Amino acid sequence: MERLYFATTNQGKLKTMQRYFEAMEAPFELEQIELELTEIQSNNLSEIAMAKAAEAQAQLQAPVLVDDSGLFIDALDGFPGPYSKYTEEKLGAKGLLKLLEGEENRRCNFYNALALADSSGTIFLFEDTESLAGSVAKEIDQTPCDDVAWSDMWRIFVPDLNDKPLSAHSESELETYYKSREEKAAHANLVRFLKEGPKLT
Repeated sequence: MERLYFATTNQGKLKTMQRYFEAMEAPFELEQIELELTEIQSNNLSEIAMAKAAEAQAQLQAPVLVDDSGLFIDALDGFPGPYSKYTEEKLGAKGLLKLLEGEENRRCNFYNALALADSSGTIFLFEDTESLAGSVAKEIDQTPCDDVAWSDMWRIFVPDLNDKPLSAHSESELETYYKSREEKAAHANLVRFLKEGPKLT
């Protein structure tokens, strides 16, 4: 089976990607690789993902996949959005809740963009066809979830399909969630593309 590198240090993102590859029978073996990649300044997740994919491919000289995601909070005009990773490092979930103190509107959306670079450097973009809608919790959930969570944002993001943060979902509930997203998630769009048999090398 052909190998496809996934440039990430995030074990939660890796586990999610592996789940889609296995459940949808992607014809590639996913291999995690850690690279130092530039985080360009952009308000567009897709632009960030494509820039990272191009840089990763230039380093590896091999097909490589990157993932960029963000939490967009209505009351904060879409913040943190593409700056979610930086915001988590500087403010954390606690800091975001502080910004929302006294705010009635806690609606938000989680959005994901994947960029795949083939061996020639051609970039293919895969986005959520529908973002994951939900709301920001008023408290930080403390359920152990380090092996599956993408970030501490999981502890405050409550998807509409359930009434609790993603971090509080059981394994079976997460499986139901992933299954419900197979027609909408960027991950599923990527796997469908790979199953069409493109030549990446």
